[in-house]
Amino acid sequence: MAVQGNSGSHQIAHDWVYEGVKKPGQWSLKSGGGQQSPVRIDASADSSSPEPITTCYKAAPAKVKYKYPALEYYPRHAGEWGYLEIGCERWNLVKIHAHAKAEHSLFCHDRYGTPLLPAEIHFVHTRADSPGDRFLVLGVFARGSEDGEQPVVLPFLDHLRSGQYELTTDGLVLSADIALCPGCLLPGKRDYYSYQGSLTTPPCTENVDFLLLEQTIPVRRSQLEEFDELFPGCTNRPIQPSPDLEVRRNERHR
Repeated sequence: MAVQGNSGSHQIAHDWVYEGVKKPGQWSLKSGGGQQSPVRIDASADSSSPEPITTCYKAAPAKVKYKYPALEYYPRHAGEWGYLEIGCERWNLVKIHAHAKAEHSLFCHDRYGTPLLPAEIHFVHTRADSPGDRFLVLGVFARGSEDGEQPVVLPFLDHLRSGQYELTTDGLVLSADIALCPGCLLPGKRDYYSYQGSLTTPPCTENVDFLLLEQTIPVRRSQLEEFDELFPGCTNRPIQPSPDLEVRRNERHR
């Protein structure tokens, strides 16, 4: 996919993609582990005593980086987006990106007609006391909005189409600051599923904590269609075998 930047038209790509010889079937070879994500999650998973999720996110300037097939948002300055707390641990929000279709399959979403929803947004965190040592991913599922619903507006598309980019060694970076409010992309309820898996893109690092919110957010169908146009095909890693992964359901208000 070509993006018009200050230096002309560029094709900037990772050394992994979702099709061809570098497709997802080869990625797990780099990790060598048996704790790979994403996984299929049953709504009847064992419940556990809930550790409430507290999100202390703040609106702040963001930088946008594009390197095919990934479009990622980072805080302009480290720590400005705030943090998430669960149990006694604090995790700083360091990156946001989206996958289409969704990567995880939750059986409770079958009522929408498909085990995979149109998109899944990942809020990537690192431990506040040891940045980069471990990762926690908060996953939010998006679906097409219904009549009468107030849809959530995804920020990922307009910036890619209209912005001016600078070519760097790490991809194309949007020249101008943009404002991003991470909390505006979250649903109201905080029931969630948790398990320990891996990053879903290379190097597929394991020992990643996943928190997957059960409640979805409604998004305009036209936005979901535009995402598909910008990233033809799917940008989701297929479901991975997970015979030994323990998934817990964390409920607060049932």
